[in-house]
Amino acid sequence: MGNTPEIHPYGDSLSDVFATRNAGVKVRMVLEGHNMADNDTLLKETPDLIMENLEQLPEQLSRWEQQKR
Repeated sequence: MGNTPEIHPYGDSLSDVFATRNAGVKVRMVLEGHNMADNDTLLKETPDLIMENLEQLPEQLSRWEQQKR
């Protein structure tokens, strides 16, 4: 049937942190957005990856792709 796509959720709120952690996937946070909690609160949840903004997403995906090799 082909490969199962990999899911890489990114969030900007505490509910995003809890949902991704409960799903058993890495917690990736963007420190901007309309639902964003304050940065100190988000950082206390020790996300696996932190981006200042979505402009950093292509670079992060490229790094991730290189790590898979």
